[in-house]
Amino acid sequence: MSATQKAIKAKRTSPATKSKRPTPIPVGGVIEEPLTYQKFGTFNGMLYVLYKGRFAGINSAREDYSVPYEIVAPVQYAGKDGRLVVEPPHSIDRLIVRDGYLTEFLFERRYSHAAVGFAFDRNNILDPEPGFDIRIKGQPYDPQQPVDDLEIIAHFADALRRNPHGLTSHVRYVYSAGISEAGYVVRTVLLRYRPTAFDLSFPSLAPVEDDYEPPEGVGKIIIFNSEWDFNTKNVPSNDKAFPFHRFYAVAGAPHIPDTLKTRLVFPGPPPLPPIA
Repeated sequence: MSATQKAIKAKRTSPATKSKRPTPIPVGGVIEEPLTYQKFGTFNGMLYVLYKGRFAGINSAREDYSVPYEIVAPVQYAGKDGRLVVEPPHSIDRLIVRDGYLTEFLFERRYSHAAVGFAFDRNNILDPEPGFDIRIKGQPYDPQQPVDDLEIIAHFADALRRNPHGLTSHVRYVYSAGISEAGYVVRTVLLRYRPTAFDLSFPSLAPVEDDYEPPEGVGKIIIFNSEWDFNTKNVPSNDKAFPFHRFYAVAGAPHIPDTLKTRLVFPGPPPLPPIA
């Protein structure tokens, strides 16, 4: 048995972290026991493991879903004030926060990370061959069909709060983050479903609609946009009317020009002049 396997076995059988499988509820989801696990990496002496499994449940329209999840968490005790970031997978670049821009930033600071599939479109499903049948809105997986259910993300965050299988026993704060398309997904989840599981959300590098109104009761929100994403028609205010909301735009900044894969060409006019 490898050192990683021994550490995982000790974590999952420890009285301090052992937990019963959450009881299924009429509307909501259950994070089932991981089907596979593997070493993710070591950061500042802390061993992280990638767990993969099935998240299943029922949405508010009484439609069932069965989708893959991935959780990256430390095996050793990481303190009682741990932080976990939930990231919706991007259709092209998959997990930009975890595997791209913020890998070292997150895990060297003992963050955990979680992701869940929510749509049939390309990498939005996270893993097209997870070892079980994928379903969204009661429909079997078909990559040619435009099926999505953003409510799954809200349910997933709630389920993570229940410390499934001891994987998040150290987590006190749950955040959400998304870049570009995934940032738009996070913002839509906040606006449409008003999840209460998030303490802080970072939906960034995604254009803001003209009728955008910062949602209340969903934790703190920080929107950090490039100039390409900046919309001068409706600038959310950083004032006392929205004490838990902050909006920033960087003059001259492009929309993430270099990502993990070749980007699609973004349509539209040239960037706006520098913003005073």
